[in-house]
Amino acid sequence: MSSEISRLPAKAGWQYIREWDMVVGVCPKCGSGSIRAAIDAEGLEYWHRADPMEVSRRVFVVRHPLDRFESLWRNKCRDGGLVRVGKKIAPGTFHQLDGLTPRELFEYSLKNPNHHWTPQTVLHGQVAQRECRIVRIEDMNTFWHKLPDSTHPFPQHNRTHGKVEYDMELMDEVLNYYEDDYILWAQADPRRG
Repeated sequence: MSSEISRLPAKAGWQYIREWDMVVGVCPKCGSGSIRAAIDAEGLEYWHRADPMEVSRRVFVVRHPLDRFESLWRNKCRDGGLVRVGKKIAPGTFHQLDGLTPRELFEYSLKNPNHHWTPQTVLHGQVAQRECRIVRIEDMNTFWHKLPDSTHPFPQHNRTHGKVEYDMELMDEVLNYYEDDYILWAQADPRRG
């Protein structure tokens, strides 16, 4: 895992649902839009930045690293999304990634830190490994349905479709770079959904 990527504060990206006394940690390209849509459907308010260690119910949503990388490529390169890159850039400064190949995107991501491709374990792993429920994004529908306070189904928001064509060498490099994310994803027990 790249040591050049700086950690976010622990509270960044944890959405606090006050009425449920619960925080949900989710990284970009891991269902964050679906999480916000699910909370909105319940008619609840939430804050984008909460200290997860101050809340008793903690859930961290993870996504398989290859699925996350493919979603990133479809959203930012195939479909022409913009990203803000760098720690100290002027507001409104974005990089256009439209047209990059998966290989070019991966190489670009190694040199340009951004939350959309920073490993999940770097963003939230320090909290996720302490008394926190780890749920795979593909199991969120079951998990959400079983919450005692939930009254609405879990939506699938902002989905992109299509397989990414890349060689086995690149796949190995992506999996190696996101090895800790894969381990965290593999440890989530889908039967507990």
